[in-house]
Amino acid sequence: SSSAQEPGQSLLCSADMAYSLQNTSEEIAVASDLEHIVGGSESPRQLEASGRGRFFSLLAGAVLTVAALAILATRGGAAEAGEVAKPSSSIGLSEWQKILGDKAYAKMKAAEQLGEERPKMMTFDIARKASLRSTSPRAGVSVTVAPAPKPTELNASSTNLTALAKDMIAESQRYDSSSYERKAFQNIAQMLAASASARNKSSTSSPSSEVASQSPLAPSESLEDGNKCPSDEEEYPKTGGTCFKTCSALTGGAYPIRTSAFSCCAQEPCRLGNSKVHLSFCGGFDVGGEAEGSGCPASEGACLQNEEMLDGICYKKCSLFDKGDVYFHRVAPNVCCSTKGFRCLLPQFTKFSADFAVGGGKGDGIAATPSLPHTPVKELTETTV
Repeated sequence: SSSAQEPGQSLLCSADMAYSLQNTSEEIAVASDLEHIVGGSESPRQLEASGRGRFFSLLAGAVLTVAALAILATRGGAAEAGEVAKPSSSIGLSEWQKILGDKAYAKMKAAEQLGEERPKMMTFDIARKASLRSTSPRAGVSVTVAPAPKPTELNASSTNLTALAKDMIAESQRYDSSSYERKAFQNIAQMLAASASARNKSSTSSPSSEVASQSPLAPSESLEDGNKCPSDEEEYPKTGGTCFKTCSALTGGAYPIRTSAFSCCAQEPCRLGNSKVHLSFCGGFDVGGEAEGSGCPASEGACLQNEEMLDGICYKKCSLFDKGDVYFHRVAPNVCCSTKGFRCLLPQFTKFSADFAVGGGKGDGIAATPSLPHTPVKELTETTV
């Protein structure tokens, strides 16, 4: 039995020896590495491994550098070219026709065949512009300047109110007979025709002082008292002023002397202590007389008895027209209202007619009385004006 076990034992011994030698070589290599690390140097095996790492690193860097240079070269070439690829170079003509459409594609092809270029922006030369503005002649050159044409003078013949009235009538025919627009155009045409007729008949704009003051429509005024305003008004300033309701009537006689449009004084010398001030436009002390409607102050003179004043102009009273008991309050030259205040802005409270824009003297048979709207007549308040 001892002889039979000898071959197997010899094999085991050989394997153990090989394993021992392998472990011994590895231990020697590790020990060698430790010795070099402690000594501050690299072992041969570490030198070999680091050499391979450096090679692969350099190779990868070279590849990346070549790729980057290729990309930059491609972009730089495109930028230098500065041209957009033509449709036929990258996309077929049929594809461009589908993208642009038939009309746009036809225009593109026609432009290519004609060789058209984009129009250039034009700039105006500043020096040339300055020279164009200069009108002074050069030395030694005589210049003849033509006289400027005279402006066209407007007179009664050039302002044909009758023709304008006919145009208004023609314009009114475009609307229904019951529409508001048709009535408005017809009323304006009547007003224009009346103005044209009055212009043709009248040769003077104002009546003579003697006949106007003796007319039955003239107000009862003292014509030689030095007051150019109606009897319930006073003039301020005394010369070429405006007619206000008297301070005596406004203050009950306590401050009878007017010192401005907004102040009245008790007695002279007028000071702040003996004066009363009421700041209000077309109100307070700044109003006209009751006979003139207690509205805004007006110029010197007076209206006829059958007239009323609106914005300094005398019109025939709204109450004297048809349905005057209803539409008694004037709010415009051709509009009368059935009430007062803001409700006169609503159409249901107003009546429009071209007949409202007339003077009180129309139709009375006296040529001296104004038949058209007019400013206050000075001859009705004072003989010497």
